[in-house]
Amino acid sequence: DFVLVRDTIPANIDKHYDANDNYNALLEGLYNCSYFVVDSKNYFDEIIKNPEIFAPNLEKGILDNRKKGRGVLIGTDRANYNSNDCERIEFPYEFKNYKSEKLKNKLFVQEYFQNPISNKKMLTDFENSIILGSLKKDENIPLFFSASRFDINQKGIDSLFLSVEVILKNFENVQFIIGGPNYIKNNFEITEYFIKNVVNSPQYEGRIVLIDSFIPPFQYFAASDFFIMASKFEPGGTSQFQAMAFGCIPVVRNTGGLGEVVVDMNEDELNANGYKSENSYYLSENPDFDLIKTIIRAIRGYRNDKLSILIKNAMEYD
Repeated sequence: DFVLVRDTIPANIDKHYDANDNYNALLEGLYNCSYFVVDSKNYFDEIIKNPEIFAPNLEKGILDNRKKGRGVLIGTDRANYNSNDCERIEFPYEFKNYKSEKLKNKLFVQEYFQNPISNKKMLTDFENSIILGSLKKDENIPLFFSASRFDINQKGIDSLFLSVEVILKNFENVQFIIGGPNYIKNNFEITEYFIKNVVNSPQYEGRIVLIDSFIPPFQYFAASDFFIMASKFEPGGTSQFQAMAFGCIPVVRNTGGLGEVVVDMNEDELNANGYKSENSYYLSENPDFDLIKTIIRAIRGYRNDKLSILIKNAMEYD
């Protein structure tokens, strides 16, 4: 929220203050706009039904002006995320040949992340990127990818780390690549635990990589089978669209735009394009377990004949 202290506000403004007695420009906008738009219909429903959770400090403004609100699903330009015409992936492909070419991309990435790692900047944007962990070369193992900024409150990094640890502990044949800026450099306590007990644990050697860097997602989407978005709330989201364009199946929380875009196998088998939890983080009795269950369903679906339906629907999603 954008706030100003009371003494700095021009006298001619019809002032609106939040619960902390700060002038709030978003509240001002809600009361004076003709319409307000959020990034998906799902998110609009969330902020109307539970504004104290999904729009804190804006509750009264949201409810007073609900008739002016609309939810419009955002999207991405597929021309920028074309798996058959992308210079940033080693083996381009389309749906008709995805099985052979995605497999080549997976083996390419797995080989790159075998110990010792030689060319650090091949799959990162910066030469000084910190890369921990390794991947063993195995074409039959499901590979999960997750990339976002280090953000516990929205992106659910704490929940992601917990879920990955539980999955690695209980499933031998699964791999994870997790990446984003400031995961390691800022010395967060949660990251220190994750590095010590998961990434650097001999028990999980060859099964997990952690990258501290902005990373171009294209090659990772092309190589990975699943893309995890552990967001505790997500107004619209764009990464799920990008992953789907590469046939990388989204595994998401059922919130905001993620819940609107991703059609689960349990909802509609013919039109399914991913996996999503039963509830959003804040409306679940056990949100971490919900995410773990969703990842487990993806692992079990990896060798299912219906996986090709998910990939086809994902790649063709408009």
